[in-house]
Amino acid sequence: MAEYSFEIPTQSVENPGNWQADVIECEPWHIRFTPDVLDELACVAAQTKAKGLQAPRFSHDDINAPLVRQNMQSVLDELENGRGFVVISGLDRAGYSQSELENIFWVIGLALGRSVPISADGALIGHVTDLGFDLSKPTVRNYQTREELSFHNDTCDVLGLMCLNKAKSGGTSAIASAIAVHNEILQTRPDLLRELYSPLPIDRRGEQGWPAEGDSPWFALPVFSYIDGKLSARYTVHDYYYQSQRFDDAPRLSESQQEALEYLRNVCLDERFHVNFQLEPGDVQLVNNYCVFHSRTHYEDYPEPDRRRHLLRLWLSVSNSRRLHPIFTSRYRSAEPGALRGGIAPRSNPTSA
Repeated sequence: MAEYSFEIPTQSVENPGNWQADVIECEPWHIRFTPDVLDELACVAAQTKAKGLQAPRFSHDDINAPLVRQNMQSVLDELENGRGFVVISGLDRAGYSQSELENIFWVIGLALGRSVPISADGALIGHVTDLGFDLSKPTVRNYQTREELSFHNDTCDVLGLMCLNKAKSGGTSAIASAIAVHNEILQTRPDLLRELYSPLPIDRRGEQGWPAEGDSPWFALPVFSYIDGKLSARYTVHDYYYQSQRFDDAPRLSESQQEALEYLRNVCLDERFHVNFQLEPGDVQLVNNYCVFHSRTHYEDYPEPDRRRHLLRLWLSVSNSRRLHPIFTSRYRSAEPGALRGGIAPRSNPTSA
């Protein structure tokens, strides 16, 4: 593994996206699509149906949605220079079929940036639903089950989710400020923060690396990095750090690294640093993965397949993204601002939109 140096702030980081729950709950992070944007999204559904288009196999050139594009530019600014997340309501779930909603969500994604693969099969639109898989199997991921999905973020600039159906009970979403969590650790356990600025091994769960990474079944990244005056976070699902230890060639997690990971998890769970909410059918959640962690509680589902909890998912590379630490270059394909980056290396090679 190449040697890297890491600048560790000695004072609290005051970047955008640094908030605590008591403040953010009073701010307008849950907004609505305007009536004219909703009208244009209805036209998108009609246009794509008339032309026989289905996401993800169409581009900007195939549809006319200038208001959506304009609206999403302000959202992009909020994600990078504001709170780091937004939930947008107002879309009438009952008024559209699933395929129409996939097209609407894809157009929203096109207005934000370029989609990157979210799985090893090269999918550009994902489905977050309980597939009945056994989470104890080493290639199964939490989002494919109804089990709790601990605080984490994803391998892309922006995560997008659209709720099609919510669960019978549970499935509560939460958002935590990675910057506020970082600052709390800096103030209370700076010795453990140093561990979180060092590369920690992570289980790939059966996925493969991009060509520059090689194809080791594990990779290593720090949770926190600081460059160009901005703090960025990459916190994978908590258990994946420990599951990397099943590989003989993965670095062993030291006692202090394990303590740091447990402390990080507990700070994320502290009610001061996260907000809880329920995504309703038609809601769209967008988050900046570098300054926000997200999670979901365990849920119980309806027995009827067409009523079960179901979210659409996009991973996006966006034009106003920040510079990343050079250690991210191979895993993300680039650390440069505004570059096409992120995603999971597909076993085939579909072209990103």
